[in-house]
Amino acid sequence: MSFATVAAVVTTAATGYSAYSKKRSQDKANDAARDASSPEAQLEALRRSADFHIETAPRLAELDRQMMPGLVDNNLASQERLQFGSEDQRGLFDMLRESTPILDQIAQDSNRSAREADLADVEANALDRALQRCNRVVKAHPQDPRPRNDRFLLHTLLQNKEAACQDIAQAAALLQTSGAKSHNDLRTEILVRADSCR
Repeated sequence: MSFATVAAVVTTAATGYSAYSKKRSQDKANDAARDASSPEAQLEALRRSADFHIETAPRLAELDRQMMPGLVDNNLASQERLQFGSEDQRGLFDMLRESTPILDQIAQDSNRSAREADLADVEANALDRALQRCNRVVKAHPQDPRPRNDRFLLHTLLQNKEAACQDIAQAAALLQTSGAKSHNDLRTEILVRADSCR
């Protein structure tokens, strides 16, 4: 491409941009003139004017009187669309109505979870206290298999399988040494529990 061709292209582009820029400036001037003649623009111009005197007050009052009903109507219509929606958009009340079952379910789930957590805390505390009492009974009656059988159950509920299996193994050993006729009411229970640990 020759220098003359490049120069012609650049000149054409510059001329086109200049025409575009001139038209854009004229459009902006027309928009500003149109906007300046609107009641809102006149009102704002009067309010900002350094020449605001008492003689402009009647004109300002007249502009307020002309604009106020439209502003109020626009504000009310906007609030109504926000609350009730429009043809293409749901309103706040529609969204609230649709979300109510979901929010109720979340609240119920949250309450249920809180109750379950509280109950688990109470049960865990109760089991810990029961285990402490059972430890004292085992210590007080070291040759009796019944407290160890009871403590097996508490350890199982507290998910401490190793300690539970130790207790039931000791209870089974005590049952064997105590003779065939003693603790007949517990014999089957202790032996079944001992088998569960194997």
